[in-house]
Amino acid sequence: MRHIQRSILLLIYLTVLFASFVGAQEKTNLNLNELKTFSISPEQEKIFVLKMKKGEFADIQWLANEELPLSFEIYDSNRKELFEQSSAADDSIWFVAPKEDDFLIICKFEKSANFTQAQRISLQYNNKFKLPAGTKLSGTRKINGFDIKIMTTPPLSNGQEMVGGQNSVVLFEKNGQLQKVMKAFGDGSIAGFYFADDITRAYSKEDKQSVLLIKNTLDKTGNGIPDIMINYYSGGAHCCAEHFFVDLGEWANLVDSIGTLHVGMNAKAKNPKGGLFYETADNAFAYWGGSFASSPFPTVILEFKNDKLRPNFYQMKKTAPSLSVLKRKAQLVRQKLSLEPYKGIDNENSVIYKEEFLGEPDFWGEMLDLIYTGNEDLAWQYLDLVWSPQKQGKAIFREDFKNQLNESYYWKMIQEDNSLKR
Repeated sequence: MRHIQRSILLLIYLTVLFASFVGAQEKTNLNLNELKTFSISPEQEKIFVLKMKKGEFADIQWLANEELPLSFEIYDSNRKELFEQSSAADDSIWFVAPKEDDFLIICKFEKSANFTQAQRISLQYNNKFKLPAGTKLSGTRKINGFDIKIMTTPPLSNGQEMVGGQNSVVLFEKNGQLQKVMKAFGDGSIAGFYFADDITRAYSKEDKQSVLLIKNTLDKTGNGIPDIMINYYSGGAHCCAEHFFVDLGEWANLVDSIGTLHVGMNAKAKNPKGGLFYETADNAFAYWGGSFASSPFPTVILEFKNDKLRPNFYQMKKTAPSLSVLKRKAQLVRQKLSLEPYKGIDNENSVIYKEEFLGEPDFWGEMLDLIYTGNEDLAWQYLDLVWSPQKQGKAIFREDFKNQLNESYYWKMIQEDNSLKR
């Protein structure tokens, strides 16, 4: 018995010792205009302390190889609230302190980083907020005493010629005081931030309905605080879209943001619990097993739960399609299926179709639609109907498909919510 008690006491002691070691991790003060150069390895993180008063501005800049999978994040002194985050591909973070605190700037490698050697980074900050000459106002909104302005800076220049795109900036001001700044780089005439209720960006009937819902709903997250929804588009053929929800109460506070990559996100209806329902599509199978044109994008319905956007699987469910229609679809696909063995999605010798579909949805798009509308059993039966007994590799395909599905950001959350209901 005493041996067990000693073991328990030793375990408690070691736990406290480890916690003390973690809590005592070295922190370095970052002073105004002081240059800090340091080395960082993939298993490390560097923590800098920035002492700020409420309403003070900081332009935090770094010098790092933009290809490094580094993140720069700003937390409160307890590391409980994340205020801003960026990557090495950006050149700085603009931050306005929402309270007086010793804010933590944390530099670390992303978990997927494939680097083994230490990298040298330089960090510095100044407290002067100034937009470059030639900055233009793109749009304004007045909500709950806030002035929200979207600005576009001039294209980058080396003094003689234009060498890049421009920054898109969102300013949140109340009573003439700057409370929050959002900054992102865009390349192209329609790249950058824009208000989600901007009717000039509504290109379809669904877009226009979304704009009206957003415009006429003061609280879009359902947390009881007036807010604004701002979209961002990076420019490019397929990517990338991101959506930001900022509370406009006593202080401008980012509630949540979500990247929808190749697709957008529209408001669909009022949520009886407060806020709105939003519709987007899952990108998990983009380019998987074929071209982008034939990639399936199953519909996902989102709502805010505890200030976080999450799928509402109940809203996504639909009545199962007619079995005769499903059987007919499977027969048509089966005719296009090659009888060559399937050897794995990453195997260059794998063959699925006799020839590429040229823009038609791949048959696993039908499977995804069934799964995402609450008819998963039918999805696996549909695979059985499509796959000829003469074609080897169905078990391998099924495993590849499931692995890709489990990579989905949305499907992971749906599975989490379903497990809590069991």
